[in-house]
Amino acid sequence: MKSFATQQNGIFKSVCSLDCPDQCGLLIHKKDGKIVKVQGDPDHPVTAGNICNKVRNMTERIYDEKRLTTPLKRTGAKGQAIFEPISWDEAIDTITSRWKQLIDEEGAESILPYSFYGNMGKLTAEGMDRRFFYRMGSSQLERTICSKAGS
Repeated sequence: MKSFATQQNGIFKSVCSLDCPDQCGLLIHKKDGKIVKVQGDPDHPVTAGNICNKVRNMTERIYDEKRLTTPLKRTGAKGQAIFEPISWDEAIDTITSRWKQLIDEEGAESILPYSFYGNMGKLTAEGMDRRFFYRMGSSQLERTICSKAGS
């Protein structure tokens, strides 16, 4: 079987990376190492070739010139949309420092994890992030806005 990552050209079976509850089957078309088309896999037992427009147009998002490729830090006032690029290490340090400060001053329950089910289906829902936040002692709740709809 051909490997999607190493092959430059071809059509490869895959599953949707957004991982909503349907777990749509995909056919990924590659040319010269670049994804050129995403379509539904007609052999998928549930979705039978149907996919949402979000995924159908994935190539435009993947290769968009405006796609973020590095963390950004807000440097202007909230709402001004003024940001500067920072390193991944600085982003992680910034978040870690803020969380430690919140835990020291307000307690771990002052951190409220939030997610949505559109990217959290059978493969990734309730995974390591839940364990991480539970161990941290953060607030616990039904963390999604659309899990009930997905269920």
